[in-house]
Amino acid sequence: MKLLTFESSAKAASTALLSDGALLAEYTQNSGQTHSRTLMEMAKDMLGNCGLTPQDVDAVAVAAGPGSFTGVRICMATAKGAASALEVPLCGVSTLDAVAWRAWAEGVRGRVLVAADAMRKEVYPALFEISDSEISRLTTDAVVKAVIACEWVADQEVKLPERAGDLTILGDALVKYRETFEPLGAIADE
Repeated sequence: MKLLTFESSAKAASTALLSDGALLAEYTQNSGQTHSRTLMEMAKDMLGNCGLTPQDVDAVAVAAGPGSFTGVRICMATAKGAASALEVPLCGVSTLDAVAWRAWAEGVRGRVLVAADAMRKEVYPALFEISDSEISRLTTDAVVKAVIACEWVADQEVKLPERAGDLTILGDALVKYRETFEPLGAIADE
């Protein structure tokens, strides 16, 4: 099965192509151009470079946020248009869940905080428990000021004491707020 993916919930726009779960190609562009001008061209170039046509795509997946409102909206419209034109299924994926699944694939285990930059000095934090066999999301989507993210995580630890322990922190919010998050646990450098 060939899966075409779109992501533009953050500053960069990305497309990827998977075949039966294996990554064939990925294309990320952070040129400052609007995502509406780049996503389809990126997908077209990527498919062509893999020797494939749009008709070879079996399904489309899209980053459903949280993230930039405009970026998510453009990404959703692009993915929906592609899936509709190709007459294939469309699936939405949480950007925070995608980061957690990548961490799982890279061998990260235990309590994980994914923090995405929400701009305006805010972050989207989500707590996960990752084991060898599964990923459990412990919190729902939220947006909090980065300066109180530590308090938010501590509050979640109180609500979920049976899951308390070492914490691995990852996500693009660390670019701006690394020092804010360092007291919480181990920073995973991506």
